Amino acid sequence: KDILDPIAYQDEACAFLALEKNAIVRELYATKLAEEINASPETVMQEIERRHQEPDSGKRQPERRQPEMHENKKDPARNDPTQQMSREELYLLGLIAAEPSLVDEIDIRVEDFSEGPIRNLAERVLPKAIEGNLDPSGLIELCGDLTVRDYSLHDLMARVCMRLDELFGHQDLRKAATEQLWRQRKYRLRCRLDTLKLQLDQDPDEKMRSAIKQELLQVTRQLTELKQKPDG
Repeated sequence: KDILDPIAYQDEACAFLALEKNAIVRELYATKLAEEINASPETVMQEIERRHQEPDSGKRQPERRQPEMHENKKDPARNDPTQQMSREELYLLGLIAAEPSLVDEIDIRVEDFSEGPIRNLAERVLPKAIEGNLDPSGLIELCGDLTVRDYSLHDLMARVCMRLDELFGHQDLRKAATEQLWRQRKYRLRCRLDTLKLQLDQDPDEKMRSAIKQELLQVTRQLTELKQKPDG
């Protein structure tokens, strides 16, 4: 009779999940894996993220995708405003659907969400929340056929909403949303910082370079101000 070796299984599963490019999907399946092997979700997630950042650090990588998909360490989508997405903003949208009053209570704005499809979804969601006419099923329906990096927002939001209790059920929703908003605002600023650095490298015009440097300083200052985690 074959007996499953949990250590070997965790090693193979973490290596497999590390190949997934989408952070939200990685986290969702990391929690599921943690349940299966009776481990801490944080520990499993840390190991998957370590392998994701350092693809060669695991003892071997499953042959799921072609090697060239991992050659570019910098994701081009991170510098494409219409293709940016973070798990924090998806969690934030899910929390808003669970408790619509959060929009006013912690001042959540459309501008807090990534440009493109995610912001388009926020533009549909926030007014509904302000009206008090929003719930998780309504949020999923508002996703329509929106996609980011070939991922269906309808599917991603459905997964998030199904796991809201598991992810945040033990927390005060206002505190949870405040933390996700703080993380999202940092993410947006870091993405902007990356974009500005890329523009600085590519733009030969000295006047434009001066303007970019000024904005770089401003964004860096805003990131410094956001350094301290909010109390909620």
